[in-house]
Amino acid sequence: MVRRDWCSLSKDASKVILDHILSTDNKEDIISNIHTYLHDLGKQIKEHKVKLNKYIITKKLTKSVNDYPDGKSQPHVKVVKDLISKGHQESKYINHYIPYIICIGENKSYA
Repeated sequence: MVRRDWCSLSKDASKVILDHILSTDNKEDIISNIHTYLHDLGKQIKEHKVKLNKYIITKKLTKSVNDYPDGKSQPHVKVVKDLISKGHQESKYINHYIPYIICIGENKSYA
């Protein structure tokens, strides 16, 4: 729940579920409440009712994008490479947290 590389939607859901688990309710009610919460959350996601900012993940860029041997598989590196290709200076991103959202679409790329 405290990891920076999880979106706030995951953190919020984890907190709600943990609160249910640690409650004084009986076991069946806890399971039912968690199931209901996850069902409702899934429905909100499918209906696009969750705000886009809830999906933002941040990860710190600790070095030059060329110093990441597996940069193609790291979304924050890919985002900065894309920004550099659009004329941005890499130096302004090093040692900063890079926000991104992983989207699934036709090209299956990072956004």
